[in-house]
Amino acid sequence: MALIDCGECGRMASDQAAACPHCGAPVAPTPVSPQSAFADLAVVQRSVSFWLGLGVVLLPLAFTWLLLRQGYSTRSRCLCVAWLVIMLVGVLGRVSKGLAM
Repeated sequence: MALIDCGECGRMASDQAAACPHCGAPVAPTPVSPQSAFADLAVVQRSVSFWLGLGVVLLPLAFTWLLLRQGYSTRSRCLCVAWLVIMLVGVLGRVSKGLAM
């Protein structure tokens, strides 16, 4: 507990006091807790639109289809198929989690 000068009247007041005992001016701003700072923020649940979901599923299929034609290296084909598998596992994993809930 320390004594500080009041910003309004210049007299000594405790740093723990809410207001100056002489003039009533606030001594120090009250600290804001992290919970109360974010209490007024609303949680917004957003869902993925149908068209965005369809694009996420069909885009890897289109790339794979185009890369399986002649003229592309085996390495690029393998990378594309691996990307397709990863995307499908991710999409199917989310769908199965959504159905289980």
